Amino acid sequence: MKPLLAVALFFALPACAQGTLTTEEKQRLVADVAATFEERFVNEARGREIAAELRRIELPAATTPAEFATAMTAAIHKIENDGHLRLTWNAGGGTQPGPPGFSPEVARKNNYDFRRVRHLDGNVGYFEVNLLHPPQAARETVTALFQFLQHVDAMIIDLRGTRGGSQEMVNLISSYFFPADGRELLTSRFRDQAPRVSRVVDVGGKRLEKTDLYILIGPGTFSAGEALAYILQQYGRATIVGEKTHGGGRHNAFVPLGNGFTFSVSVGEVVHPVSKRGWQGTGVIPDVVTKADDNPVDVAHNLALQKMKKG
Repeated sequence: MKPLLAVALFFALPACAQGTLTTEEKQRLVADVAATFEERFVNEARGREIAAELRRIELPAATTPAEFATAMTAAIHKIENDGHLRLTWNAGGGTQPGPPGFSPEVARKNNYDFRRVRHLDGNVGYFEVNLLHPPQAARETVTALFQFLQHVDAMIIDLRGTRGGSQEMVNLISSYFFPADGRELLTSRFRDQAPRVSRVVDVGGKRLEKTDLYILIGPGTFSAGEALAYILQQYGRATIVGEKTHGGGRHNAFVPLGNGFTFSVSVGEVVHPVSKRGWQGTGVIPDVVTKADDNPVDVAHNLALQKMKKG
């Protein structure tokens, strides 16, 4: 979801050795994470409850920073089922304000995570994307992709490995499949700021508003990937194929805690104008559920061909 947001909140933490953490250092990290819940979590009352529970937990036995971050994340998830909540540690000693894929140079070398673009039999387009980078960086790549596939009669978007990203990119890709009517796509609600409405935007090229659309999802589809599928499904614009998604329907912010530790905290929730809710905790439910031995690409391709055959 959108907020690849590095929040300038720093908490006092003494310099720790890269190899081990003392009991005092672990206690301070738990205290800082608890304080972040109180100050930033999307639901203020629930944030206080989570903070109180965290202050009562038994400290994880892990002593290395990386192991402690993993153990703390697991402990947090037992309290609140939210995949956006996680403590991470950067071995370089600095803060990591966002997912590794959002490093500009790494993103460029990864082709902004657009992995495959194909023209399938029957004039069906297909593309796979694993991370939705901000349009400021990836717009030219998206424009080229849709220009290449602009003549297809059906499109398959593979989001099975899409682990998150930018709400602006969700808006841009969604907009290719709607008329230029400025419709509301999602409303994001925050605890400490005014709601933000995402709408259909200018795509700068041909729209595919009448092109049959199929979206592949699965357990690896998360956050912004879920947003793209959910928006188009709830408007009846796409057929969703695959397995239920993770259920990460909140915005997150990255809070540096010092000495290489960063905490990702959920700061906003989303609501779709049609369903009047989001997918937090429930995931996106496919319209066509695939079996274990199915190839979801083949399933969607066959659905597209059958529909075109019927006229």
